[in-house]
Amino acid sequence: MQQLGVGTVSFYEPDTGSFAALGHGIIDPDTDELIEISSGEVVTADILSVLKGENGNPR
Repeated sequence: MQQLGVGTVSFYEPDTGSFAALGHGIIDPDTDELIEISSGEVVTADILSVLKGENGNPR
């Protein structure tokens, strides 16, 4: 089973209050079309590990 998700990178600098985020859409593997998302929510997350990607294997 292929897992789908919205990839994001976010950054917050508490000393300056600076915040930046980058996200990208996801493609439906059955239709090869962009999935429209009309709503969402902010959730907390715990990073348990980091796997370094490599060319052809973004992890």
